[in-house]
Amino acid sequence: MTLELQSIYRCPICRLPLEQKQKSYKCGNNHSYDQAKEGYVNLLPVHKKRTKAPGDSKAMLLARRQFLNAGYYSFLLDEIGALINTLLESEHSRILDLGCGEGYYGYQLNNKRCVELTSLSYFGCDISKPAVQMAAKQHKQSQFCVASAADLPYLDNAFDFVLNVFAPYNETEIVRVTKEQGHFLLVGPGAGHLKELAQFVYSEVQPHQGNPTKNIHKSGLEKVSETTCSTKVEVTGQHLEALLMMTPYYWSIKEENKARLLALKSLMITFEFKLELLQPVSANGEVK
Repeated sequence: MTLELQSIYRCPICRLPLEQKQKSYKCGNNHSYDQAKEGYVNLLPVHKKRTKAPGDSKAMLLARRQFLNAGYYSFLLDEIGALINTLLESEHSRILDLGCGEGYYGYQLNNKRCVELTSLSYFGCDISKPAVQMAAKQHKQSQFCVASAADLPYLDNAFDFVLNVFAPYNETEIVRVTKEQGHFLLVGPGAGHLKELAQFVYSEVQPHQGNPTKNIHKSGLEKVSETTCSTKVEVTGQHLEALLMMTPYYWSIKEENKARLLALKSLMITFEFKLELLQPVSANGEVK
């Protein structure tokens, strides 16, 4: 995929367009943001941080990279790639990976998987600085920024396709940055996702409720389709801890149950994903 020279960023302070000048971005009010050595730009102002280091830690990100690189979610990548191939016709389309993490999905879709278009422009955004650093090191031909999903530093109607895999998002911002006839793919847990892992955490395991999109039309998004993909895979002992660290279960599991889990040589685990394809709608209810 190609790297665009023209900036589609906007200033996170005054919201004017940002112009790239060598290794920095500046707006008309002279707010300036330097490009890091890894190639990304930090567009998360200090006053918009809720914590000193928001988002996933480096340890969590390394665990996620270890697990995902083992290929357990390759079937999900196939599903995402197939949708992109079906929906995007222009070689000049832009994709935003919102909550990109350490960059696994973007890297695979760019270089390894079944995206047929060869000159798509790929952008990644995450609130975690370590995540964006890791992603930018791996994706030299893509553009990354540190930013909040609640206030995206992109111009209106910037993207043809927005991907969100298990990450926070803001419906209003999705509608704003997605082009007319563009799409938003929301990937979340299916009812049985990781149910075998949950049995080490809870005495009674409840099915996942999925993505909270019951009233999503009110926020400007209309559901186009909904699919579920699932598989059951043997996860080896060396990857069980990495998987645990990727989930909220890591913070809830008792130490004795954690020790019991990590003592296993392997465990058959259900991976089930719910994929909801949505489009922005205008105020009169028509597709944007």
